[in-house]
Amino acid sequence: MEIRSGTLSFPRARDIGPRTDRTSFVFASPVERAVAGLVGSTFGFSPRDDHHLGLVNLNVVASIDANVVTVEGTFGVRDWSGEFDDDYEGTIQFVVLAELQAGFTPSNLTITGVERSQTIQFFRSRLDPSTARPDNSIALIAGKDTVLRVFVDTGNDASRPSIASVSGICEVRLPGSSSFIPLTVLNAGPIPPKRDDTISRLNADDTLNFLLPGAFATENVDFRVRAFDSAHADQPGFTSAGVQGTLEFTRLSPLRVHGVGIRFTGTGGPIAAPALADLRSVLSFTQENYPVGQLFISAFDVIDYDGNFMDTGSGCGSGWNGLLDRLREMQGDTTDEVFFGLVPSGVPSGAFGCGGGDGRVAAALQLAPGATFAQEIAHAFDRQHVCGQAPLDSNYPNYTGPGALPMGSIGEVGIDTTGNPMDPSVFLDFMAQASCSLNRWVSPYTYESLRAIFPPAPQSPDGRAMKRTRDVENFGEHLFFRFRIYRGGKAVTYPSFHYPSDPTIFRGQITQYGIELRDSHGRVVESQRVYLRDVYRDLDSAYLDFYKPIRFGPDVAIAAITCGAPGDCKQTDLLTVEVPKDPPKVRIVAPERTVELSGRVELAWEGYGCNKALSYLVRYSHDGGWTYRAISPAITDTHLTVDLDRLPGGEACVLQVLATEGIRTGEAHTPPFRTRPKAPELVIVSPPAGAVLGRGDVVTLFGEGFSPDTGSVLPDALVWHSDKSGKLGTGNSLHLRSLEPGRHRIVLSTPDASEVASVEIEIATRPTHKHTSASHPEHTSRDHRSGRSAD
Repeated sequence: MEIRSGTLSFPRARDIGPRTDRTSFVFASPVERAVAGLVGSTFGFSPRDDHHLGLVNLNVVASIDANVVTVEGTFGVRDWSGEFDDDYEGTIQFVVLAELQAGFTPSNLTITGVERSQTIQFFRSRLDPSTARPDNSIALIAGKDTVLRVFVDTGNDASRPSIASVSGICEVRLPGSSSFIPLTVLNAGPIPPKRDDTISRLNADDTLNFLLPGAFATENVDFRVRAFDSAHADQPGFTSAGVQGTLEFTRLSPLRVHGVGIRFTGTGGPIAAPALADLRSVLSFTQENYPVGQLFISAFDVIDYDGNFMDTGSGCGSGWNGLLDRLREMQGDTTDEVFFGLVPSGVPSGAFGCGGGDGRVAAALQLAPGATFAQEIAHAFDRQHVCGQAPLDSNYPNYTGPGALPMGSIGEVGIDTTGNPMDPSVFLDFMAQASCSLNRWVSPYTYESLRAIFPPAPQSPDGRAMKRTRDVENFGEHLFFRFRIYRGGKAVTYPSFHYPSDPTIFRGQITQYGIELRDSHGRVVESQRVYLRDVYRDLDSAYLDFYKPIRFGPDVAIAAITCGAPGDCKQTDLLTVEVPKDPPKVRIVAPERTVELSGRVELAWEGYGCNKALSYLVRYSHDGGWTYRAISPAITDTHLTVDLDRLPGGEACVLQVLATEGIRTGEAHTPPFRTRPKAPELVIVSPPAGAVLGRGDVVTLFGEGFSPDTGSVLPDALVWHSDKSGKLGTGNSLHLRSLEPGRHRIVLSTPDASEVASVEIEIATRPTHKHTSASHPEHTSRDHRSGRSAD
């Protein structure tokens, strides 16, 4: 008989009861019988008050699973009202009596640890104590694929059965379920037996690796795992004691991306814009390495652009800088989304991409390495390089430990969702530039730093509910002031627009520059210090570009760019711009008044009432003008083809044209019209049609569902089927080893099967090779991979 004791704690809560909690105890051998007994409790209302005690629920019960005893406690406190409607809290103290199975045959197999990684994790860290952290200290995120690496020690006790090869099973119990289900094993086969002190995290087959799909990664998930000799599964003496635990997941807001496909019209063009499926494909690395459970594509637009991407001047060069400026104009005040421009393959360029600066914008070539997209989006969140072009992140850890780690190393061992480890002596953080290495993953430093950007998500997993809500106090007319300051003090402005909005004012590196808006008497009515957020430039750069929102009133007569030390009374004007009292006038001439519009619509207008050349910004609303979004950057043409099939449907849709002479802005809009709602379109990104894979290979299924009305389809609404194997699972991605040989039609659908996408693949049976290298020394491992016979 063995005795264990424990305590279950129930923090303050109300409107729920009785509540339950549980904890588990692992014994050295299977448990024949077990009983839990209550030995004490503390309970009461909180804060302490004069409620009359009506009922207290206290109960403990034990359940047995092989060598694991789980104690579940029930706790509740209420008054005579009959409802658990008051704050209460307390603890239950208990004892467990367990009778172990007689005649148990011990095994040479022992599970010594379970690493829990969603891309990078501290586990048995070999780093310097100043940078190392406890095992599994990087918290888990809901909705994200999770790899469990099981460390199995194989002893050599001659009195116990000898172990030839090691297999195992890992099972999970989802919230609200009473049964366990097995996880997919990522190892291609049994692993060799090893002593614990010889296990290396760098070798995939030194551990048993299991994948918990993101669709299952929610709330608290119980797991249990055991190892056994592959030829004697679950037989006495050949099976380890089980290990059990709970995975705790936190739901965070998604990474929201507003995609913009670039139709290149410059030298060598035109080159067609990439499609939505291309965007989803290139962002797969980003989704895997960012601390989010979902990468949510909120919209997808297409624009023309003719910039020179071969220019490598100040910052990222005129081509990339110009594209980011256009993305900022489209973004306006929607800075809870990253506006991402995808440049098609075939466009000549001196760089893979660029990101950062004012707003939250980034862009990259479609053919760039996957880490480039993660890096440029991180620049939009003010992250700096850790290796390569200055300025560099001075806080990045200088990872040390046995063996020299290169500058920008990820420090710890990473792992992808197919079970491939990432060696910190080879892989650099994705914030290292490609000139440092093309082998890039994510470090704990970058992963945890980015995690702080994504707040806890509301209970609803709907991506639309996670969008930033309007700040009523901040909402009002704002000028989005675009200007450039050259080294030496020369300043120029570019066409800028003002409109009702709720912008986020980002800080950064403080500069000597400021913005002042003055009335006709020269009095300052609004002022703002200018902060530098461009990670590619500093105050010594040839010039700096800014795009700053500032509150704007009807009495503004002068806009000034000033220079002077922060806090100094004396500010020198670098440039003053007169703002006319009356805005330019705009009249829409097409389309004519209509009840419903769809497809490609020609929007045309006239602008007048000003002696200056006018610039225009076209915006769209699907809710009667309550919210707007720009559907193109600023243009000087007086017409634009609007593809309503890319825009959300609604009963009161409006097209708006803003016209600026430089600062003062006028507007016109169409009468409301109806646009049909759009069903989600599904695409399968991977595997490609006609792919042939070997039996036992990991098959990666990756897809996307998108509607202009709602953005990305939520992962749990994407269902995968095979015509041979039935339902495969849910989510944006699945990794499978269990597909049977033959041709499969893989179908991605919504739960009601109203929308589908499909692809045909083949799982081939690998040829068997009965000969050995000793009998056929000329036959190499390359021949095995190609299937060439030795005869």
